[in-house]
Amino acid sequence: MPNGKQIPRKGYGDSTFGLWKNPYGFVSDRCHELGSDVFETRILMTPTICMTGPDAAQVFYDTQRVQRTGAAPEPIKATLFGMGGRAFSGG
Repeated sequence: MPNGKQIPRKGYGDSTFGLWKNPYGFVSDRCHELGSDVFETRILMTPTICMTGPDAAQVFYDTQRVQRTGAAPEPIKATLFGMGGRAFSGG
């Protein structure tokens, strides 16, 4: 993390149920609770970093850090974009 700070951690269990229960507010609620724009948790028992805010958004537009092409499975693409639809390729 920048400035040598450690990423806050919310508990030591799994947060899958919390995310399922509050999918739109989960990240922002936890960030507010922890007083940070970033925190570490587990989703489906996988270590996960959650972020919010303008700095976090910049990470997702950095093509050196995030690959968009091929990221969405076919059933999701068909649901979101229709059969034969194309997702944003990031390029």
